[in-house]
Amino acid sequence: MAVGDVVNGFATATTFVDFRPAVGVEVCIMSVLGQEGDVEVGLYNGVTYGQQNVADNSSRKFIERFMINNTNYLRIYSNGQTGSYTGIQIK
Repeated sequence: MAVGDVVNGFATATTFVDFRPAVGVEVCIMSVLGQEGDVEVGLYNGVTYGQQNVADNSSRKFIERFMINNTNYLRIYSNGQTGSYTGIQIK
């Protein structure tokens, strides 16, 4: 992958999905989509998981741009409806 490439993925019901870029790669997560109460998202380092439930608003999406790398990467969990994320490689 190269700088500017789009990255995205899905977490289906009752699964954890980790998106861990390669060493030296950084990604800006632009949005996480999902049903309020069913999808959690956060940073993960292999031990610690800082989570945030998808916000309850009319569009049912959580937008909080955050950067991930090989050390602190994305974890998304869905306990019901499918969740998804999208971002851009920045380094």
